[in-house]
Amino acid sequence: MGDFECDECGKNEVDKPGEWCNECQEKARLENSEWEANWYNKSQLCQKCSYCWGPDPNDKCGFYKMPLSMVARKKKCKHFKEIDYSKEVFEDW
Repeated sequence: MGDFECDECGKNEVDKPGEWCNECQEKARLENSEWEANWYNKSQLCQKCSYCWGPDPNDKCGFYKMPLSMVARKKKCKHFKEIDYSKEVFEDW
């Protein structure tokens, strides 16, 4: 394949210096997918909220003026109220 070792594992050969082998690239992709799924699971309320300034952990909560990752750690945001549709009265048209 190549004359250089993988920059990540140092075991597999790659074509250019600084590249990662296919195994390390796949491992990193899977880890990133798991992290992303975990992040979105933790921040479900933040993702629905109008105070959310972006979907990434580096973005901010406009209500608390804090990074979204700090707010998302809480089980429930104190200002966010989910609508309980079972208690809503719907009018017939």
